Amino acid sequence: MKGSQIVAHKYANALYLSISEPSKIETYMNILEELSLLMKKERFRDFFMDPAIPVKAKMEFLSSIFTLDEMLENFLKLILEKKRFQMIDVISASFKSVVYQENDILQVRCISAKELEDGDLKKIKEVLKKKFRKRVHIFTEKDESLLAGVKLFFDSQLVDLTVKGELEKMLSQTLEGVRS
Repeated sequence: MKGSQIVAHKYANALYLSISEPSKIETYMNILEELSLLMKKERFRDFFMDPAIPVKAKMEFLSSIFTLDEMLENFLKLILEKKRFQMIDVISASFKSVVYQENDILQVRCISAKELEDGDLKKIKEVLKKKFRKRVHIFTEKDESLLAGVKLFFDSQLVDLTVKGELEKMLSQTLEGVRS
């Protein structure tokens, strides 16, 4: 882990451990994710990175666009005061990771050439659920450079079920057979 990821993980873990009501976890995750997306917008980022604007004004702005409880408000105020708000995307991703890990949820990134149908996603989920004995949360992405099939990324693993991946496996096995 890089230094910024370690710091973000500490903030995310502290936030997670301080949540007394499990029902708030998803709300916090959504707000952090939304802030992460907003920080990609130049005007929003400039406002929050401007040292001339007081933390109080920044917090008033956040309170005007989000419904913040005291815990999340204090957390956001802390990262503003510590000048860590530019890390909100890393903190958000780390928070999501902590939540999934603590709740035995396998986070899977599924890349396919086209939009997958619900039935296909359900089959993938069921296979992974049986294999890992965890709940499965799948994030889908499209990559039109793939011919067909899917790539699954989870727990630092890659499962390549694309046509190209299968052809490469066949070629490798054939070459091994020739060399033997």
